[in-house]
Amino acid sequence: MNFVGEAMGCASGKDERGWLGEGIMAPCGGRAAIAGCLRGDPGPGRGAGGVTLAEIIDREGLQELMDECHGVTGVAATIVDGGGEVLVSCGWQDICAYFHRVHPGTRCHCLESDTALVAPGERRVVPCGNGMFDVVFPIRIGGEHLGNFVFGQFFYEDEEPDRERFRRQARCHGFDEEAYLSAFDRVPRWTRDKIDRIMGFFSTLVARMALQGQSRLILARALLVSEKALAAMRHSEEKFRTLFETLPSAVIYSSATGEILCINPAAAALHGLSVEECRGRSLKELQHGLITENGRVLEDDEHPAMIALRTRESVGPMLRGLPSPETGRPIWLSISSVPLFARGEKLPGQVYTLYDDISGRKRSEERLRQSEERLSEALRIAKLGHWELDRSVNVFTFSDEIYTMLRVTAVAAGGYEMTVADYARRFLHPDDRGRVLLELERARCSDDEEHYAYLEHRVIFGDGAGGYLAMHIRSRRGRPLCIFGVNQDITTRRQAEEALRESEMRLTMALRVARMGYWRYDCQSGRMEWSPGHETLFGVDRERCGESLEAVRLLVHPEDQDHGLHTLCRALEEKAPFSSVYRVVPPGGEVRWHYSYGMVFRDSLGLPSHFFGVTQDITAHKKAKEEREKLHSQLIQAQKMESVGRLAGGVAHDFNNMLGVILGYTGMSLERLTPGDPLHTALTEIETAARRSADLTKQLLAFARKQVVSPRMLNLNSTIEAMLRLLRRLIGEDIGLLWMPGKNLWPVRMDPVQIDQILANLCVNARDAISGVGKVTIATGNVSLDDRQCARHEGFFPGDYVRLAVSDNGCGMDDDTLPHIFEPFFTTKEVGKGTGLGLATVYGVIKQNNGFIYVNSRPGQGSVFEIYLPRHSEGEDSGLGMAPAQTTLRGSETILVVEDEPSILTMATLMLQRMGYKVLAAPTPGEAISLARAHGAAIDLVLTDVIMPEMNGRDLVGNLTSLCPGLRCLYMSGYTAEIIASHGVLDPGVNFIKKPFMRDELGAKIREILQSGGAERDSGDTPEVVVTAESFDGSRQSLCTSVS
Repeated sequence: MNFVGEAMGCASGKDERGWLGEGIMAPCGGRAAIAGCLRGDPGPGRGAGGVTLAEIIDREGLQELMDECHGVTGVAATIVDGGGEVLVSCGWQDICAYFHRVHPGTRCHCLESDTALVAPGERRVVPCGNGMFDVVFPIRIGGEHLGNFVFGQFFYEDEEPDRERFRRQARCHGFDEEAYLSAFDRVPRWTRDKIDRIMGFFSTLVARMALQGQSRLILARALLVSEKALAAMRHSEEKFRTLFETLPSAVIYSSATGEILCINPAAAALHGLSVEECRGRSLKELQHGLITENGRVLEDDEHPAMIALRTRESVGPMLRGLPSPETGRPIWLSISSVPLFARGEKLPGQVYTLYDDISGRKRSEERLRQSEERLSEALRIAKLGHWELDRSVNVFTFSDEIYTMLRVTAVAAGGYEMTVADYARRFLHPDDRGRVLLELERARCSDDEEHYAYLEHRVIFGDGAGGYLAMHIRSRRGRPLCIFGVNQDITTRRQAEEALRESEMRLTMALRVARMGYWRYDCQSGRMEWSPGHETLFGVDRERCGESLEAVRLLVHPEDQDHGLHTLCRALEEKAPFSSVYRVVPPGGEVRWHYSYGMVFRDSLGLPSHFFGVTQDITAHKKAKEEREKLHSQLIQAQKMESVGRLAGGVAHDFNNMLGVILGYTGMSLERLTPGDPLHTALTEIETAARRSADLTKQLLAFARKQVVSPRMLNLNSTIEAMLRLLRRLIGEDIGLLWMPGKNLWPVRMDPVQIDQILANLCVNARDAISGVGKVTIATGNVSLDDRQCARHEGFFPGDYVRLAVSDNGCGMDDDTLPHIFEPFFTTKEVGKGTGLGLATVYGVIKQNNGFIYVNSRPGQGSVFEIYLPRHSEGEDSGLGMAPAQTTLRGSETILVVEDEPSILTMATLMLQRMGYKVLAAPTPGEAISLARAHGAAIDLVLTDVIMPEMNGRDLVGNLTSLCPGLRCLYMSGYTAEIIASHGVLDPGVNFIKKPFMRDELGAKIREILQSGGAERDSGDTPEVVVTAESFDGSRQSLCTSVS
């Protein structure tokens, strides 16, 4: 960096006359440093007499002299006052001005030199911090140090300056070395003798300056005193004049004769005149017509100024009215007059009169009076009263209004004063007495700047009624003698508040019971307001419910959000009430249904201002509706079942009898033909059709839960395993059957034939759902269901169950099909390929055994049917349920057959005879009894119909056993279970066979009974045996095998 260039730039504003001009940093001293030379004097720059050096020297003459001196000698010099102000200066050395005073590294040395000039004293040589020298002379005038004379920046001729030091300095601080050394060479070298001569010259110059300044100082001081006195007098006069003219009060100086001598603007304006217009006039002329407070016009000699002159004493203040020059209405004045006496005179020569306009005060007093009247009326209307409490004696002073609200007169209460204790005893409610007295004591002892308290308390009025008062208590710091307060009768308000609170409580309870809440939405601010407890409708806390419409929208089910917004927009357009049903989804809770009804309110411009509405949780209503629909559906289903049951029950007996004849004769005919006989094929088809008809009747009865069953404790695994071979034949070779039995399976109580029905129907449906190659899986297992699991599936109940699952990988079912699969006659199969009773039969069987079924199916993903059968807890052998061993069908015993249907009687007789039995046929119970009397003990077994003319089968057997001791019996019937159950033939230990039956069925059942070795007993100590003929593929062998 070129510091010479910068220094030249800084010095561009240098004063031609000297080196301490503006813009140049003063070398070796400067203004601030030189001012420090006077720090020991009375004041900076100014002597003890208040005179500065500049005020007593001839600056222009000295400047001229020093310029000539510098031109001759080349000596740089300056004169500064005690404040550091440059008064006279001439030239300075370039090395200081352009280098040392510019760079911070060298400027610090200059400042060190400056500090050497601070101490006042005689002349002295001060070495510069950068290797040069200065000389300073103190300037004293009249014994006061007023400034310094300084010259310098030179080298001693006999002391060669260290040029290398300056060269190093130039390099160290980055100066232009050539320019810097050139400036160094221009610094003057003076001999010590020359320095002494210069110092002698300037000493003489400074001494003459001091002598010249001395005379000027004396003159300046005298002038200063004179000017101060004159200025003080002018100031006093000006102040008085200003005061007189600006005084807001009117002032008039008048002579003893009443002539106005002086008047201020306020007084002139009071009369509607200017000051000039008032001069020369008299008081009588200006103020004629003064009136008293009662309106009397004063005489001229009654003017307060005239009275003061006459009495020679001050008068007033007097209240007088002066007619306004503008309105004529009185201006109320407070007038005071003071007589003025000349020195040595006993009579006043002038009078000073002061007028204060108090019209505003008079108006304020009138307004205050009126205000007090209005306040009194307001206190009466508002049922307010005020009081004061003298804390020194604890005595109240009550206003009339206090006694009015206490419903007692001041006379009856003993006066307007009453002690605190007496007031508390007579009027305060016992439960609030302590609280009121405590608050009064706090006010009495408070150190607050302004203590205020408010409390509401109960009182007992003078008439014995109870009520409420609101008490305002106020006191000030310092524990004043009085505490002030206001009471208000708030009985009506508190009663209204109680009624409102009770109403709100009833409303809140009603809303809570009805699960309702109300809300308000401000269209301008977008803020939602809720009734208390409204957030419980959404299942969230109040913060989560929020105060914005968006916060509520997020709680609404996503599928219902657009509908809700559309409802609000439509309400805005149609200007009509709106309603909406929607779902809300509480965090972690079940979906709830809400119903909202509301209206749009509009402002005076017709713009919507806010919505107001109510919301009700209708989840229970929705569930009840769904339950009603479910019950209705169940009712329809029950009606369908009842219809099917009635149909089945109505035709079952006759139909079964006819089928029994067809199947019986067909079977016996087939026994006589060889398979190759053409008639054999025809009879086989007849038998197959009859069997299918019998199966259809059974399915109808099973669906209607009217089929005859014989439940027993079963091991489900064993029962299913016995049927696996048949099931594989049912589903075909292209479909695999996977059997997955559960371990340690619990027993169930059920008719094994019903298990066969369930599995056969489910497997046939699975087969039909699979196109081509597929798989059917049968699995069992133990399951315990709790309340939580049952809540997810309607119709499920907690407990222990055996689970039977049949699944396939077929085409599956859609959501539209699933609700109808258990309806009777519902089918998705082609005409002729299904009756629509398969799954209905399964459903009826499961419900008949107190179980339930769950179906899970998706199109293209197959179906799973899960059946839950109740666990049977009786400790019996679970081996029951397996098919019994095959026995021989022939025998030689005597059997009595009783049947009122001739065709059945003939057929049964032929079947038994072909199996080797001796048969006694009886078409009526009476003939049966006759045959029993005739043959007696020779009859081994009676095969009888249940329902017959003359006598039912059970009564018949009762008569026969008395004639044939040890007689065994087998009942048969084609009626439904509910009909024959009333005859006792379905009781445990009773042998029964269902019509229609085949020869093999009948033979097997008879051999089972005859080989059991005992007669029929009414007690249930023998196993219950109920035989039904079930056919799945038309095979006689499969029919017999499946019988258990």
